[in-house]
This record gives sequence, C-alpha cells and structure tokens, in this order.
Amino acid sequence: MIYRHVYKLENNKIVIQLPESFRNSRNVIVIVEDVGEERAHKMRLMKGAANDVLFRKDIEEINEDFKSIDPESLEE
Repeated sequence: MIYRHVYKLENNKIVIQLPESFRNSRNVIVIVEDVGEERAHKMRLMKGAANDVLFRKDIEEINEDFKSIDPESLEE
C-alpha cells in the first residue's frame, strides 16, 4: 500500500498522520524529497526534450509503430 502526500515544513519538521488503513502496519518506509527543485529539474528536462532531435525522432518512430493499431486508423 502506498500513501503519498506533499507536506509543508514547519520549523524543519513534519508530522505525518497516516490513514486508518495503516493502523495494523508495523513498518513503513519514509522517503524525503525536495519536491520544488526536483519538479523544476524535471520540467527543464521535458522542455529540453521537446527540442531534442533524437527524442523527436524516437517519438515519430513510436507513433509510426502504433499507427497500425490506432483506433482512428482502423476505421479507414
């Protein structure tokens, strides 16, 4: 079971109130990730990919591969 939620830091601390479904759990994994910088980094990568020649070529090839099973092309 996965519970994912973004929390605001208060005095460099967070308090996590787990859902009732975790009541009988004995162990959980907590991963702390700096959401702001990570998201900004991913957005920069995605924006760069839009202009990357190899990435665009790969997307075109994938689209071509799936064209034969695209529901719109099957109607023709």
